[in-house]
Amino acid sequence: MSTTPIPNRGIAVFSGGSAANNLVEVFDAVRDTKNCPLSYIIPISDNGGSSSELIRIFGGPGIGDVRSRLVRLIPDSPPNSERGAIKTLFNHRLSADAATAHAEWLSIVDGTSKIWHAITPAKKELIRSFFNLLNLEILKRARPPSSTFDFTSASVGNLFLTGARLFSGSFESAIYLLGSICGVSSDTVRVIPAINSNFSHHISASLANGSVIVGQNSISHPSEATALQPRPRRPSLLLADGADDFTDTDTSDTLSYEDDHPPGSLPTLRNKNIQFSKSENEDLPSRITRIWYINPYGQEIRPPANPRVLEAIRDSQAIIYSIGSLYTSIIPSLILRGVGQAIVTSPARHKILILNGSLDRETGPPSEPFTAVDFVEAITRAGEESRGRMTLSSSNYGGHRSIPGLGLPYSSYVTHILHLEGPGTPQVDRDRLAEMGIETLRLYGRKIVTTDAGGVETPIGMKYDATALVQALEVRFGQYLEKHSGEKRQKRELQEPLLVGGHNDGGDYSSDAAPGYLHTYVAAKDLRLLYFDGMSGMHRVKGTRDMQDRILFNDSIGREPSAPDDTQVDFDRAILECQLEDTEWEGRVDGFLRTQEVQEIILCYFERDLELTQVLRTKPQDELEPIRRDVKNMILTREPSRTAFDWKAITDKIISQYSSVLQDIAGGKFSPMHGLRLSMEQLLAPFIDYGDYYNITSTVERCREEFIPTSAPSNTLASKAVRHVTGQICSTLTSALLDFDLQLENVVNNVQELILYLEWTAFAHRRN
Repeated sequence: MSTTPIPNRGIAVFSGGSAANNLVEVFDAVRDTKNCPLSYIIPISDNGGSSSELIRIFGGPGIGDVRSRLVRLIPDSPPNSERGAIKTLFNHRLSADAATAHAEWLSIVDGTSKIWHAITPAKKELIRSFFNLLNLEILKRARPPSSTFDFTSASVGNLFLTGARLFSGSFESAIYLLGSICGVSSDTVRVIPAINSNFSHHISASLANGSVIVGQNSISHPSEATALQPRPRRPSLLLADGADDFTDTDTSDTLSYEDDHPPGSLPTLRNKNIQFSKSENEDLPSRITRIWYINPYGQEIRPPANPRVLEAIRDSQAIIYSIGSLYTSIIPSLILRGVGQAIVTSPARHKILILNGSLDRETGPPSEPFTAVDFVEAITRAGEESRGRMTLSSSNYGGHRSIPGLGLPYSSYVTHILHLEGPGTPQVDRDRLAEMGIETLRLYGRKIVTTDAGGVETPIGMKYDATALVQALEVRFGQYLEKHSGEKRQKRELQEPLLVGGHNDGGDYSSDAAPGYLHTYVAAKDLRLLYFDGMSGMHRVKGTRDMQDRILFNDSIGREPSAPDDTQVDFDRAILECQLEDTEWEGRVDGFLRTQEVQEIILCYFERDLELTQVLRTKPQDELEPIRRDVKNMILTREPSRTAFDWKAITDKIISQYSSVLQDIAGGKFSPMHGLRLSMEQLLAPFIDYGDYYNITSTVERCREEFIPTSAPSNTLASKAVRHVTGQICSTLTSALLDFDLQLENVVNNVQELILYLEWTAFAHRRN
């Protein structure tokens, strides 16, 4: 009876928009290696850019990050192809000039824009139908001159998603439609909004100094200086509908108040946030301590997570917290009801934080920058808050503390951290993280620099190298060797019999590549190995490759003397070396030579540079059974009272006695024959019975027993072997002395044959 194969568990990635878009190829490569679905979990709290204008007029979720990821996932195609044209269309932004942007929008709606050039009529008219619907809704909501839709820098993809959402009444249906048009397979890659809703969901942030910031855009990259003065009011009614007093106010916006926002909307959420800078922002006066969701009146709410988010987490083999804004890209998804519990109980063995390569407004201020430990603390507290295991601090609204008696389960949320090291990167305290149950791995990256008006470059952070990051993730997932082997299935078949007890069919393993795990390799080419002189020959705090660490890694690799072992240090070093080889050095080095007690080689591409020549052969089960019986009989029949005998010491004496003289004879040192016989008589004199001088048999017998004590056992396999081999030596030498029919040439040939028979490596030893 056939059964449907169980699909591999997926990978869940918590991310925002633009930053994580740089890692799409990385995640896709890992997904391909693992042959599993990949789910992007993206928050909908963004209220900046063109999303802010859509929210102002239509309400609804912040769709910018979702649209950005969907379009980024469109497979690369030639620009003149239909798929390439669709990607260009949905990536397109209208002009920064309001009048030009409006005219450009109308040309897209009526189908006359050049941007439609390579799109077939069928798809063009399908897409245009949603643009026309949205345009009609925009006209219906317009209240000129005070309230009209601002097309400045509007994203065409955002406009399409909004039209599809208004038509279907479902945000997820709109996502599915856009993905289908773009050719993004929902079977392998899924873009899941953190909240499945047709309504806006905004967030607020509290700072350590008691201030509160409302709206994601104001938290992350405000379009104007953010007012951070705390107001003396109840937090649950924060800033609802403006000021509390009834002072005279400007009534010029009364006409626009009708439709562009619902009653109770916070003033800061009514602003247009179309223009802003992600690189130039004022620093926050103190750290962010907490993020929470608010309703239109400013009251805190705890919305549930999208059920598809919980499903993706519960069915994941790995959870990844991507790079991006910590408090506006990652935390808004983690604090949703159900997410924390799903992560803690997930079957995922790897919960990996890819640490940002630089600090931003959210992870400052510069006087108190976030460290890797702070990132883990924030993620863990958000997850625990989702589970209802955090309480609000009474002294500081927005702060939180754990329920008494409940510690923070850091490793339940983060098990590994991948990070960079360089100017502007968060500090990584490996010892503290190890105490928290978290492993760390430093990766190779590139510097990010800014150039001032004078042309002076200043490093401000680090950027991940895609190849290095893929390798690091695959190593953590245990897939690196399989992916980079052209014969991965063959390798598994070779190794499985001895690792797991043999193939299920118990078949015959008589081929040259018989099953086993002891492999013999030869270099497939001349290897280019880098060796640094001055390496340490013993374990040190900095490892065993002191000079290399100093030159390549600026002494940044190492452990404290109290650390348990150097295993992780050696692993990190090998990964970093191969990342340098593969990226900065353009593959011009194959590996690294390591000097310790012996010479060791770290080879970066094992399967490429080596050829398998021999595999430890194993016998089939039916031939192993007699061997097992022999082993059992040997053990059971051995006399327990008998002491062990050192046959190695005996053989060492025999080799020391005869190896040099045999080598001298074979090398032709003795000439003529008379000189050889004189030397042999001196060597064998203790064994010759001069009363029976020519009795070769007796001389050989005494020679053979010379080094074997009378207490030595005579009936063991070792005893018989030593006596037989010694007898061969004594017989050859005695014949050279007493057999007068032999000529010098015959004696030399006999000794050379004896040496080949013995194959003693000690024959290489010469006198002195």
